[in-house]
Amino acid sequence: MNSSGHVRVRTTNQAVWLALALVIVGILGGLLGYTFEGVAAVIAAGLALGVCLPTGVAALVLSARLNQPELALYQILINQVLRAGVPLGICFLVHSRGGTLAEAGFVFYVVALYLTTLVVDAFFLTNRMNAANCE
Repeated sequence: MNSSGHVRVRTTNQAVWLALALVIVGILGGLLGYTFEGVAAVIAAGLALGVCLPTGVAALVLSARLNQPELALYQILINQVLRAGVPLGICFLVHSRGGTLAEAGFVFYVVALYLTTLVVDAFFLTNRMNAANCE
């Protein structure tokens, strides 16, 4: 298999693992929130997952596509805008508007999912760097 196909498979596997980690944290957060806020917390956790999952996977896929030294600045910029900017912008809108979603802890769920994305991406990055050093 050529290196492009190998990278594609690795990126797909990483996207699946990232999605799985986010779904697990989202479900656990929703269950925990249900004990405090009821159904509104489950909805807030589900919506936070709906925000963080596509942005996290998109950032992962795009950074894999831009994996060239001359595109490093663009890779960082796209990662930060997708992974942090979009969810935090939506958090700002929800929090400033107030209402049931804000009271149910939407911002806290987004932060928990964002941190999960950071941990998983850092794990993938260190593995990628170790693999590059071994070659």
